[in-house]
Amino acid sequence: MKKNNYLIFLVVLTMIFSCETDNSEFENTQSEEIFTIGEIKSSNAKSSRGNQIGIGIDLLDCAIAGPKCASKNQTLSYTYFSPDINPTIIWTVDSSITIISGQGTNTLTIATGNNFNGGHISVEGVGPINCVASRNIPLCGDPVPVDDCEYSLGILDEYIDGTQSGANVVYLNAGGNFPTGTTYEWEIRRQDGTTQFYSPSTSNPRLISASINNRITRATVTAKFEDCEKTETETFMCAIPNVDINGNLFPECGENGNGGLGFN
Repeated sequence: MKKNNYLIFLVVLTMIFSCETDNSEFENTQSEEIFTIGEIKSSNAKSSRGNQIGIGIDLLDCAIAGPKCASKNQTLSYTYFSPDINPTIIWTVDSSITIISGQGTNTLTIATGNNFNGGHISVEGVGPINCVASRNIPLCGDPVPVDDCEYSLGILDEYIDGTQSGANVVYLNAGGNFPTGTTYEWEIRRQDGTTQFYSPSTSNPRLISASINNRITRATVTAKFEDCEKTETETFMCAIPNVDINGNLFPECGENGNGGLGFN
C-alpha cells in the first residue's frame, strides 16, 4: 500500500513539473538583435570617404539595427546606420507602434500597445547620400502564418556578378510569378557564418554585397504581395560568387558553375 502511494506521489510531481512553461527560447528570441540592410537611393553623391556612390561600388550599406521582435506594452529602440551623415532622417511607423522619441535622429525609441500583433518601421536618410531601410517587427512568440499563396517563388542562381570588375557586389534574383508591386526581403548567410538581413524592397534582382573572400552560401527570400506571403531558401553547393577575380571557377563548382534552383 505504501509503495502504491509513493508511486502516485511521483506521478503527481512529474505532472506538476511537466506543466511548467519553458521560457528560455522565448527570452533568447526577445533579446536577439538583427541588422537589416536597406538601399542606397542616390547615384551621384559622394560619401565622407570620397568614394563615388553607384552600381558596382563597394560601400557600407545603410541599415536598421535593433530587437528581432517585440512584445505587447514594450518600449524598445532601433538605430539607423548610414555610409554618410544625413542632415535629414525621417522615421515612419505603422498604427500599431507609437514613437516616443528620436524622430530626426539616428536612434528611434518606440512603444507597443496592448493590441500589438506585429508592426513595421522604416527610415529615410536624406542627403548627401539618400538611403532607405525598413523592417517588419513580429510579435515575439507569434506562430508562423500558414502559407496559402497561389503564387510560386524561387531563388535563381542566375545572378549578375560585380566581383570580377573589382566591386564586391552581386545581384540575386527571386524567380516565380509574383506580380508587380511585390516586396522581396532577403536573408543572406556567408562562409564565416554571419547573417545579414536586407529590408523589403520591390527591387528584383536585388543588389547584395558579396566578396570572393567571404561568399554567400545560403539565401532566403520572403515575397509579400497584399495578403500573400511566401518564403524560399536556397543553399548553394557552389557559393556565390562562384568565380575568382580572374574569372576562374572555385574548386567545388567544377564544370557546373552555379548551384541549384529552388521553387515552391
